[in-house]
Amino acid sequence: MKIIKNLSPSVISQIITHLRTIPMKEDKSNYARNRKIQWIGVEPQLFATQDTLKTAKKAYQDARITKFCELIMPFKVDFILITYSGEQASGINWHRDASYAKALAGTINLGKCSFGMRERSGTYSSDSEEKEQWITLTGGEVVTFDCKHPHCAIPDPNRRAIHCWSSSGK
Repeated sequence: MKIIKNLSPSVISQIITHLRTIPMKEDKSNYARNRKIQWIGVEPQLFATQDTLKTAKKAYQDARITKFCELIMPFKVDFILITYSGEQASGINWHRDASYAKALAGTINLGKCSFGMRERSGTYSSDSEEKEQWITLTGGEVVTFDCKHPHCAIPDPNRRAIHCWSSSGK
């Protein structure tokens, strides 16, 4: 994981103000109970066996968020997910992202959060070593990471984030 940019307090405030206008819904993931989410543009089918862009369904349309993500991420952005931890500080447990996404992912962090990642040396065999690393994010960081490694987020209350992926083409 790597912090590639830090946003100014003014930009953070403008983004959060805009995100508050976007309708959120309950996350259905078993890994993220009570978290609120909204897909922007299209929503991938998490376990699609065909081209993920062809099987994606239309989601909430927001040209401002889409353009911002396209400008800030160092890769082609096909999928955007807005998350909100709420008053209960609901994050997401250890998981790997599904096959809809390429390995390189990005997060625009808009609040305090502990972000964990586990990487194994070599293959995922019982004798490979697992390295766990944590980073404390305070707000405004743009982070890239390999989403095929297990990762999790433990947010403070009312933390918002924007997550971006490229389609794997699968």
